[in-house]
Amino acid sequence: MGTALYGGDAKDIARGALYGGAVAWSGYQIQKGVAYQNYKKTGGPFTYKQYNKVSVASQRSFARGKEFGGWILDDDIQMWTERADGNSIQPSPRPSNTIGEFHTHPNWGGNWVEMHCPPDQRYAIDPSYVIGRQNVWFYNPNNSGPPTIQYSSMNFNV
Repeated sequence: MGTALYGGDAKDIARGALYGGAVAWSGYQIQKGVAYQNYKKTGGPFTYKQYNKVSVASQRSFARGKEFGGWILDDDIQMWTERADGNSIQPSPRPSNTIGEFHTHPNWGGNWVEMHCPPDQRYAIDPSYVIGRQNVWFYNPNNSGPPTIQYSSMNFNV
């Protein structure tokens, strides 16, 4: 931007934009790598690839005030699609290598619940994570009892 304001030509503007983008991208990747290492120190079960996809989905969810989610596979995440109303998600058919599911609960609107709500528990057939702004809630349908906080915002950087 400064190059354009001070009379730089198109080549200088493009070079400045490229350098600025590279620095920003590198900083983001370093921050994400440090956050992942801290997450693993707390016993977090996700691979880096899974962590990255869940992190991006969470960031989008909180920025847009919409729910995101997906199937947790052996070493990947398969994202679900948004419903036509734009406020909820529609799970895709469950892949055979599914080991769990996750979805976000952005704190927008009057009906917001941070943790697993009864419909989440009713439809959970796999270990399930609900990612809120403050905590990550875990629910295992194979164990009796309510959802528990798996990670708090103090040690899980999404």
